Amino acid sequence: MSEKITLQKIFDLAWEHFIVGDGEPAWDEAGGCSYKTPDGRKCAVGLALPPHPDGEDCTYDGSFGVVAKGHPQLFDTSVLEISLISLAHFQIMLHDGLIDSCSGEWNCSKEHRKASYVEAAWEFHLTVPSH
Repeated sequence: MSEKITLQKIFDLAWEHFIVGDGEPAWDEAGGCSYKTPDGRKCAVGLALPPHPDGEDCTYDGSFGVVAKGHPQLFDTSVLEISLISLAHFQIMLHDGLIDSCSGEWNCSKEHRKASYVEAAWEFHLTVPSH
């Protein structure tokens, strides 16, 4: 088993992809966040998830907390001890809350997204990568 997923790992991958890079949000045709879209885009949490244990074509379903509690072998104990509401809040601050629910595009500038990431880092006691 590879290294367990921590909030810091998710944060670092999302920062690199969405703040440093020009990653597009992962929004599905049903109007919701998708851990991985058919065209390969991934959300903040999706960037850290390995292929689904049931096969490449299967996807993870449910909120971040539901996925973490449903696949505890993937996540560090520090993640599993966080409430479902707090895990959802983390995903909202890094991805879901920054997307227009109609268009699936970012609803704010990259600077605004960066500010949300910095706030999430402070709130969840994470380190912001230096760039």
